[in-house]
Order: sequence, then structure tokens, then C-alpha cells
Amino acid sequence: MKELPPHLARSLESSRRRPSPVVALTILRGAKSADDQILTVVRNPDTNLTHPDVISVPTQRLPEALLASLLERAVVRSRVQRQRRGGTETLTIFRDDQVDNAGASGHDPVVYAVESLLARKLGLAEALENDALRYQAWLGALLEGRAQYPSLITDAEYLSAGRDASSDAQEAILMLNIAVRITEGADLFPESTGSYNLIRWSDRNLFRRMTADRDPAAIGLDMFRFCVDGLCVDSSDAFLQAAGRK
Repeated sequence: MKELPPHLARSLESSRRRPSPVVALTILRGAKSADDQILTVVRNPDTNLTHPDVISVPTQRLPEALLASLLERAVVRSRVQRQRRGGTETLTIFRDDQVDNAGASGHDPVVYAVESLLARKLGLAEALENDALRYQAWLGALLEGRAQYPSLITDAEYLSAGRDASSDAQEAILMLNIAVRITEGADLFPESTGSYNLIRWSDRNLFRRMTADRDPAAIGLDMFRFCVDGLCVDSSDAFLQAAGRK
């Protein structure tokens, strides 16, 4: 594999013993579900070695203790196993238990996890500090699977081992998806940050089509420049599907 930053090398190694916890946010805006738009991002290749130029939803790694605290409040609605390209995945859908950042503080683990990501990855620290951004948030889904990192494989490894070279370039992941409905301040999201080259709102149905077909053109992006992959978009798609059946 290519030379990795120490933190990423540690994550790949430790995931051989236990999955790495990650949070993904399904950030929604719209007056009602039928009008929903979902925040979609493109990962900056300068700051994301594992998924360069990949269309995603916002994500961030979590401490194991914070994941445990988040899951303590979870009420399971359904749990299924499904076959995907990377092997067997376990998908858990949770029942709604909303918190509102107008009434809850960072002492609440859901608020803490959401605002940590909003501040670090989406540049919204000032908006949060000034109470200009209001939202409701709840646990949506947990997807247990493996993330594939083909960008970490060197050309020589691929030529000599082909797809077998990817066995070292993957990571066991616990992807906790938190749904976030923006009630005030949706216009404060920037167009890009150090984490994401592109930040935009997409129609929820077009997002689902993009995820199912792995086709960036579904949301108006260039299929020759960007690609669609990852447990994060899959977990958001699973949440949206479950929410549509309620």
C-alpha cells in the first residue's frame, strides 16, 4: 500500500481486531418529507486519502466511548443482514427519539456528535456558537460492514495482485447514521470546506437513485470526475428508505 499518515495506519490495523466507529449525518431540509433535500458532499482529495473525489454525506470518526453512549439510548426498529460487494453487512434501523439543539446542550451525546462534525467538517462553528443554526436530530441507522480503499493500492500492487491487493486496503466499520433536520439556518452551509470540495443540497429521491445506480449524473455531477461509493451513502439511503415506509 501507499505510505499512510500514522492515524490512518493505526485505524486500519486496529480494525482487524474491532470495527472502527464512524458517524454519518443525513442532513435534511424541507417543510415536509416529500420536499426533503439532503446535504451531499464531495470529499477533498487533499485531505481524504481513502475516498478522493467520492460523493458522500458528511462523516467523522468517533471515540468508542461516544458510540457506546449514543447506542445506549437507541431503540431498535429492525435489523437485517444483507449481501454487498464487500461481504455481509448488518443494517439496524432505530425508532425516532428526537432532540432539539434549542433545548439540549453538548452534554447530550447526539448533540455533541452532530455539532462536532458540523463545526469541524462543515465550517459551522460560528453559526452554532451564535445560535443561528437550529436542528432536530435522532439516531437513524447503524450499518456494520467493510469500507474498501482502492485509492491506497499502488499501481505495482494492482498489476501484480489485481483485486486481491485490496484485501489490505479495507477497514471494518460501524457506521452510525444520525438524521438531522435543519429548522433554521439552512442557508448558512458553505459551498466548500477543507474537507469537502463541493457541498450542495440534492433532492432526496435523486440522491436515492444516485446511490442505487452509483451514478453521479443523477444529482447533476460529472460521472467522469466523481464516483459514488461508501457505507455512508448506503446508510443514509437505508434511513431514507425506512423513513419512507413509516
